[in-house]
Amino acid sequence: GVHQEAAGARHMQWLLTQQGRLKPKPSLRPAPEVMRLRFDSTRSPLDTIPRDLRGRLFKIYLHHAEGALKREGGHWRGFDPLEEEAGISAQPAPGHKNVSGSR
Repeated sequence: GVHQEAAGARHMQWLLTQQGRLKPKPSLRPAPEVMRLRFDSTRSPLDTIPRDLRGRLFKIYLHHAEGALKREGGHWRGFDPLEEEAGISAQPAPGHKNVSGSR
């Protein structure tokens, strides 16, 4: 079946309330993190996407998202996956021999 995480469902209710499509509930709070790409080293690590596709996919995803977050120490912090990917791509892949002799 289809599953939607609780935070996503709450944020959708909040958005619909803001648009006047649902009756307001005093307990309803936004969950803006669901509008961002979210990476968790355990549940959704960056390296699950093949390295040669990451940059192109992140550009597409970020076009539709409101930024990106990385889970660290139980909290979400903002980060730029394109910048992080550029840093990863600048390093040789494991087992790659550097022919030029420089690193």
